[in-house]
Amino acid sequence: MRQLLIALLILSATQLAHSANNSAHGKHAHEHSEVHEHRELSLNHGEKWQMDAHTRAMFVSMSERLHAGGDLKEMGKKLNEDVHKLIEGCTMTGSAHDQLHLFLSPYIPAVHELSHEGTEKALEKVKHKLHGYQSYFE
Repeated sequence: MRQLLIALLILSATQLAHSANNSAHGKHAHEHSEVHEHRELSLNHGEKWQMDAHTRAMFVSMSERLHAGGDLKEMGKKLNEDVHKLIEGCTMTGSAHDQLHLFLSPYIPAVHELSHEGTEKALEKVKHKLHGYQSYFE
């Protein structure tokens, strides 16, 4: 859904503003960071978050794509398409949806980097981020 994309863009902009704020406003930045500490990816009372069928299918597709090999830039472009499909088909709500946002915040830029750089380093970054999905979601 476009709402997910908009929320991710707002979150990214907020994080960038927060980073710039850190150097200019010590105490205010510290207080602001305390608020963001509560916005870290976490488990659902010790259990993995339940994803809807669409989300699970998209992450299976992305994982398979990563392990298929091939041209890294092209792989990144296909992963970007997968992320777009994930966002467009999102119907999740509530805390599980919020946690998915937190997961996607660093994942989307890593995929973007892979599609533009096409390096092994960028590929490893995406693999590392995607591997984290299994730790928090099912």
